[in-house]
Amino acid sequence: MRFEKEKEEIKIIFCKMFTKVIDNLKSSLNYYLYEKEKKDNLIIDDDIINNYERELESKCMKILLKESIYSDDFREISATLEMIDSLERIGDNAFDIKNMSDDLKTTNYKLPNKEIEALSLFILKTIEETYYAYIKEDIDSANEIIKKDDEVDKMYWNEILHLASLNDERKIDGKATVFTSHILKYLERIEDQITNISEWIVYIKTGYHKDRIII
Repeated sequence: MRFEKEKEEIKIIFCKMFTKVIDNLKSSLNYYLYEKEKKDNLIIDDDIINNYERELESKCMKILLKESIYSDDFREISATLEMIDSLERIGDNAFDIKNMSDDLKTTNYKLPNKEIEALSLFILKTIEETYYAYIKEDIDSANEIIKKDDEVDKMYWNEILHLASLNDERKIDGKATVFTSHILKYLERIEDQITNISEWIVYIKTGYHKDRIII
């Protein structure tokens, strides 16, 4: 089959990028959830993720620019480009969570409540499930992951409303409210990108994206 060697190289690099993003997200969330003091020596290396992104985009475009490419190859490579973009955005959000946590830890605040911890760990578990769905080409798992987006949205809004209530009651200061609301938004965005990746996993195998056939 055409481009099998090239596609295998892309998968290997994509998996490396995926695992690095997961590692960065774990580090950022552990810092946010469990460290009371600011840690300047904690480095979230986003540059390596950006390097993977550029390398993968180059390899994908070299295939797409070939004069003769089969529809299955086009579908897989075009979807991979979309997943690369989503994965890079998750990497950015992991970086942002660490930086926003730095700011949060300069305020008079308490460590996140159990509900925020549950939301964070839920998202972390979901991105790991997405990684394995990609490796195994498991569209059933991918479809189950897609369904979790609504659950995360509910958890997110519950915590935003709770945060607003604490601020109204002067139980949390203004800066801590702002920093925490940003972190919650980053978590919600990460789940959106996880959903996007899962939808493209389904598309690669079926040709359907969000219940609409593309190619």
